[in-house]
Amino acid sequence: LMSPNFPGKYTAEEKCTVIVGKKTSHVAFERFNTEKWFDYVQIGKVQYHGVIKPGKIVKVAHSPVITWSSDFWEEAKGWKICKARAPRLKLGLSEKKRGKKV
Repeated sequence: LMSPNFPGKYTAEEKCTVIVGKKTSHVAFERFNTEKWFDYVQIGKVQYHGVIKPGKIVKVAHSPVITWSSDFWEEAKGWKICKARAPRLKLGLSEKKRGKKV
């Protein structure tokens, strides 16, 4: 998914809702730059805004809805979000020695 005009700036007063496929459990932010507090992507119940480092992986909620909203004021570079695999858990050395399973 990409904001309109990506990789250029998106425009004011945009709204969009996407229902994600049931097999999508996680998404990754490839690029993310919006007006902080006012322009956001909502995944489930969590809103993301401002600048997010590339590679951040987020779990998609049970109701797989992603919403985009920009206000009337300032525009930014926009965003690109892609389907991702669930992050792998890394065992620390102490867990490996004790034979614990995570």
